[in-house]
Amino acid sequence: MSLIHVPMEARRALILVVDDQLPNVQLVGSLLSGAGFDVMPALSGEQAFARLQAKLPDLVLMDMMMPDRDGFAVTEEIRANPRYAAIPIIFLTAAHDRDLLVRAFAAGAVDYVTKPFVADELLARVRTHVELKRTRDHLHLVAGECGSLTQIVAHDLKSPLSNIQFSAQLLVPALRRDPERATALIESIGESAELALRF
Repeated sequence: MSLIHVPMEARRALILVVDDQLPNVQLVGSLLSGAGFDVMPALSGEQAFARLQAKLPDLVLMDMMMPDRDGFAVTEEIRANPRYAAIPIIFLTAAHDRDLLVRAFAAGAVDYVTKPFVADELLARVRTHVELKRTRDHLHLVAGECGSLTQIVAHDLKSPLSNIQFSAQLLVPALRRDPERATALIESIGESAELALRF
């Protein structure tokens, strides 16, 4: 049974919404769902990590102020885990304090939206960061494929290049003693070089 690979662009982006206030989660979730996103809600930092373990989202919308672990602590923990570190995090905050916003970026946020938010602004920022993440993921995949291709080509080139090297070493003495053997070696070098050039 073969698995069908669904391109990243064809899959609906999954957004993890973390906020201790259920009405906020419902409001943001409804807005995102209406715009074509899948939504995964979490009402605490602990729930957010449980959701992350279940399924990796394309983006996290993080409330800054929560009672147990605030958004800063949760973001730092996400960034500290290599499995989650590349997921973009946007802070949702009522704070306009520059120090808090600087702290958000220091914790690992890529952007922020102030509450009460404008729906179009929130959606635009979410779309932008989802697209950036998908582009990074695609480039990472391509880089991996290029690395594999390089290994295959290097392996396939090893044989003709080794033959060229070996034949060249035998050629010098053969030129003096055995012109017929020298001709055969020159032909072998030419064939191997042609094979290498095809790769």
